Amino acid sequence: MTKIFIILLSFFCIPLVSKSQINIYGRIVDDKSTNIPYGGILKYSIDEKVFLGSAISDELGRFLITDKLNASVILIINSVGYKSDTLRLNHLRNDTALTIVMQGFSKQLLDVNVVAKKTIIERKIDRVIFNIENSLVSNIGDAMDAISKAPGVRVNDDGIQLIGKNAVRIMVNNRPIQLSGENLMNYLRSMSSSNLRSIEVITNPSARYEAEGNSGIINLVVKKDLTLGFNGMINTGLISASYQNTGLTGILNYNTKRLHFSSTMSTNLSESKSFASNNLESTLFIWDQYDENQSTRRGIRGELRIDYDISKNSSFGVRFSENYNSNEISSSSRGTFLTPPNKVDSVMTNVGFNSMPLSNRSIDLYMESKLDTLGKKLELSANYFNNSLDNGTSFINLTTTPTGSLIRKYVPVDFENNEGTSVFSAKADLILPYRFANLELGTKVVSIKSLNSLLYSEGTDFDLSNSNTFKYTENTQSLYVNASKTYLKWSFQLGFRLENTQTAGNSSTKDQVDRYSYTALFPTFFLKNTLSDNHSVTISYGRRVNRPDYAALNPARIYSVVNVYDQGNPFLKPSFSNNLELGYNFKDIFTTNIYASFLRDGFSLLTFLDANTNVQSNKYLNYSSTKQIGLSETISYSPKKWWESTNQVSVYLYNSQSNGVLLESQLKGLSSYLSTDNTFMINKKRTLMSNMVFWYQFPDQSNWFKNDDYYAVDINLRAAFLKRNLTFTAGVVDLFKTSQRYFYGTVNGINQFGTRYNDNRKFRLILMYKIGNSNLNKRARSVDDLESSRAKQ
Repeated sequence: MTKIFIILLSFFCIPLVSKSQINIYGRIVDDKSTNIPYGGILKYSIDEKVFLGSAISDELGRFLITDKLNASVILIINSVGYKSDTLRLNHLRNDTALTIVMQGFSKQLLDVNVVAKKTIIERKIDRVIFNIENSLVSNIGDAMDAISKAPGVRVNDDGIQLIGKNAVRIMVNNRPIQLSGENLMNYLRSMSSSNLRSIEVITNPSARYEAEGNSGIINLVVKKDLTLGFNGMINTGLISASYQNTGLTGILNYNTKRLHFSSTMSTNLSESKSFASNNLESTLFIWDQYDENQSTRRGIRGELRIDYDISKNSSFGVRFSENYNSNEISSSSRGTFLTPPNKVDSVMTNVGFNSMPLSNRSIDLYMESKLDTLGKKLELSANYFNNSLDNGTSFINLTTTPTGSLIRKYVPVDFENNEGTSVFSAKADLILPYRFANLELGTKVVSIKSLNSLLYSEGTDFDLSNSNTFKYTENTQSLYVNASKTYLKWSFQLGFRLENTQTAGNSSTKDQVDRYSYTALFPTFFLKNTLSDNHSVTISYGRRVNRPDYAALNPARIYSVVNVYDQGNPFLKPSFSNNLELGYNFKDIFTTNIYASFLRDGFSLLTFLDANTNVQSNKYLNYSSTKQIGLSETISYSPKKWWESTNQVSVYLYNSQSNGVLLESQLKGLSSYLSTDNTFMINKKRTLMSNMVFWYQFPDQSNWFKNDDYYAVDINLRAAFLKRNLTFTAGVVDLFKTSQRYFYGTVNGINQFGTRYNDNRKFRLILMYKIGNSNLNKRARSVDDLESSRAKQ
């Protein structure tokens, strides 16, 4: 520990070292003092007359060049539409501030447009950037359309996934979106792709980001809205599966020169039907169970955000969001217990009802301040998140003989399983660009409190001793430092994140406090070589941690039927993973990624069956170490001007080793995934678009089970009217109803196999209308609140 803190302290002290260099900085403007963005500056030595380097001004015309003391240089400044300019600077002894005034050409060429077009795919040192502005879907698509075309991204009925990752975080302008599941999908569908500048795919997050989860990040970079006045959007839709689902979203924004106001309100009503079958077999018995569920969900969500520009260098903002969902589930199940040779011993029938109202709210405060004109910046933020889930469950259970004679009847079993979680976090980030390296320094503190109350009602012959109160606290303090440098065609980035975590769980049934604390260092490393304009190679390494959900630590037994319960584990440890990646880009066409992941102390919910009592228990356990090595390839090209195609294929090997918890010692295999996503512009005005997607998942592994292959075909048609302010979308998801999953495996000598289907085939009708100015306001600040995703939402 002492050595670690000394290393980090040395990084914090680097800026204090006396410098032997000078900075040349300033702005490039025209003769009307208007900033000129993206101007090129070439630096040459006066004495040696050799090229020394270059720089590009940012969107505000600012630039920064460093050199040694007493240097004499020539600067040549170029920008499209302006005359070149040359400056001579002799024997520089101090930092030098410049305002470079460029003169525009007095005559303009007629009927000629000079456009500097970005490449569609860019590989940076720590991320791959998909420039949506150059894609066909930028005209009339939504954010989901755009995300599906980004390299290494999978979009299907499971949601959004990154190849080779267990989870993905969605961010907008570096601000995490505190939504999941269908709420997240609806949010992204309400965002027009015309408001997106680019999509950043970060498969191996740097030390600046949380070390939580073997996950990647998809960051949506939204265009800044500089227009004044009101604008907004209304989005409504109908989704038809077994039942009809509807939703409505409204966004209203207002901008002044300093004040920026944004509000969102959405509501939805959804019904769905699902079924599952699960079969457990051993030499002594067979348990065959079939379940059907019908759920009804009503939700409303609101968000209010206010940003204020204190000055041209400082801004402050506040965001408040409130979310409420009412979810009701009616369930029925039938289980058959058989003994060899397939003789029915008994039949268990269960009818249940769950009412699960959920509410959460979040408050964010954030401030950003530019400390000088050289790019130094301070970012401060704080977040409070509160989540409340009240789960009321009631069921009736009958056990009969094969002929229907009653063996046992449980009178209605009622229990309340209520969970409340509050999370407070605060963080500070400091960005310091220097000649020797660009530094990022930061710290974050997180305090989590969770209370779960499980109470079984009296008046039933069910075991009331299962009632329990579970209190859980978790506190984490973290520091990080990140340093990056570019030299000629080489770029590198090195970072360290130190996290210190203390947890305590107190269960009333155990009457003891289980404490666990650990300190871990999470290094990250990136290296990039730009071989030429068309070829680049990157190498990266990162260490991650996956912490259990709060409910996974609760030792209480939560029954779904009288003989099936879920149980957490207060001794469950976090899992750690080491991740390596090798990336290669060729033009805009090929994006190649070779990855390897090594996971230790993996945990999951495992199923066990007691043959004597016929009780099925689902318990959280640390049970395995997993290795996965894979290759993914994305091929993006346009066969015709009206046709854009994104094709992906990945092949991966997996090998899971049991740590002794299970009788089975190993699970390994080879799998693959492929997809093709094709967009067609039907008319010359690009207001009518069709999209066809096909994906196929070969047999693979999930936890300790293997899955059979499954696939799907999706078709969409989109039309834009009224100068693209009105957009209509019709589509079918899983057209042939082929995405149902079948699984099989062996746990402690018991063979398990089954299937589950969640109403995957859907027909969608969506209508979106923009009001006011066409550029929606999506000014966002970075308020990192990863911890809230571990609560039930």
